[in-house]
Amino acid sequence: MAFDPYPDDHFVQIYRTRAQDYHRMILAEDVEQNLIWALAEICDLLGKRVLDLGSGTGRLPRLLQGLVGQITALDVEPAMLEQNRRNRSDCLGDWSLVQGDMRTLPFARHRFDLTLSGWVIGHFCAWEPNLWPQIIDRMLGEMVRVTAPGGMLVVLETLGTGVLEPQPPTATMSAYYRRLEAQWNFQR
Repeated sequence: MAFDPYPDDHFVQIYRTRAQDYHRMILAEDVEQNLIWALAEICDLLGKRVLDLGSGTGRLPRLLQGLVGQITALDVEPAMLEQNRRNRSDCLGDWSLVQGDMRTLPFARHRFDLTLSGWVIGHFCAWEPNLWPQIIDRMLGEMVRVTAPGGMLVVLETLGTGVLEPQPPTATMSAYYRRLEAQWNFQR
């Protein structure tokens, strides 16, 4: 039997047992389709080899298909990958699906031109309150390893839900965002 470090976390339970409901919920989040334009503004997407980490139900591959060359979607949860597979079929997508852990990516060095992580890494601030800096550094190191020289890493995270002014939702998330900028040179 495998060790499950987060059996009672409500997000983990949603990802494991309510993937279809989760997908319906996130479909309403970007109704104005600002996300694809924001991504296109910060990086050249055309023909790129893209890795989507924590792909979930396939939100980013659905947006990127037809704009990039190749997409590989990785997630740790089988239920999310199964919903991703159904969504890929529904939109006639052709991205690859891989089950795996972001802390040890099953890919060769420099395989991708663009490595994305959308709304995933920040979970470790809550899941691992004492170890999140080390775990996140390991994930980011893996992202750097699989991204080709001259490639780009993009981390998408929330700056609040239901707030008028963007702000990190917790003090720990604020520390995580500062770490992305100060230690990893991410730009907001």
